[in-house]
Amino acid sequence: PEFSKLGYIALVKPEALRPFTLAAAKRFSYVKYWRLWREQYALGVPGYPEAYGKDQKVFYETVKSVIPDACVILDNQGLAQDAATLRKAGVFDYCDAIDPHLYGTVEAVEFGRFRQEK
Repeated sequence: PEFSKLGYIALVKPEALRPFTLAAAKRFSYVKYWRLWREQYALGVPGYPEAYGKDQKVFYETVKSVIPDACVILDNQGLAQDAATLRKAGVFDYCDAIDPHLYGTVEAVEFGRFRQEK
C-alpha cells in the first residue's frame, strides 16, 4: 500500500498506520499473534509515549476488526523504567499480552509489576 512509500517517520502517524495494518491483517488473517513494534519505544523523547499510545490503539483496533480472536502483544521496551507514562498514554488498554523477551533469567523480570500496570 501507499503507506510503505512514506518512510520511517510515517510509523508514528496513525493515519498512515491504519491502512497498512488493515492490509496486513487481511493478507495474513491466519496469523494469531500480532505485535506492532520491537523495541520501538524511545525513552525520554518528548511526545513519544503519546504517539506510541495512539499507534498501539490504531494497531489493536484495526487488527481486531479483521481478526477478532487475534492476540495483540505489547513489546515491553521501557515498561520497567517508564510504565506509568505508558499507562497514562493508554498503551496498556490496547494489548492482550506483554512480551517480556528476556535478556537474562526469568528471576530478573518483575512480572508482578507488569500485571499491576495493566
